[in-house]
Amino acid sequence: MSPESELIQQAIEAGGGIGAVAKALEMTEEGVRLWRVRGQVPSKHVVAFEGLTGVPRERLRPDLYRAQTAGAKAA
Repeated sequence: MSPESELIQQAIEAGGGIGAVAKALEMTEEGVRLWRVRGQVPSKHVVAFEGLTGVPRERLRPDLYRAQTAGAKAA
């Protein structure tokens, strides 16, 4: 399993499992499983998935979100 897929699996577990994540995000369990297989959360679900699991969006999609450095001010 790729590091990205492992991170998504850990996040799914933190969110209560595939069924709980799918229900909370109003999607199918198969859709959530595909995130793990592909190693990527779709951009439209990243913020909600972050809120549900506690895994920062910067880790879930570093291609879309940059980690803020210590002391940096949010715009």
